[in-house]
Amino acid sequence: MEETKIKDAHNQCIDILNNSELSEVELVAVLAQLLIYSGRAITSKDIDLHSMNLEALQKQYYADNADNDLGLGLILNGASIMGAIPDNIKGDVTADANI
Repeated sequence: MEETKIKDAHNQCIDILNNSELSEVELVAVLAQLLIYSGRAITSKDIDLHSMNLEALQKQYYADNADNDLGLGLILNGASIMGAIPDNIKGDVTADANI
């Protein structure tokens, strides 16, 4: 890992978020979505984010994760945060991103 790459990417993200005029709940949803989509980009599993089954993913992560799939962990953390947001948003709700 290169610390300067991490800092530069972090600063760019913070700049975008600071200029987006998001409410607290919107900011949390954006961060949760970043976890979900970042996890999808690096997981070794083939996951359709718009029809994912969180219970099945949790079973894979906790019972069958010998390779330490960090991407799957990010997805589950993002989904957990989405599920904790008020306004009746479920954990498996994902943004419609063009990745």
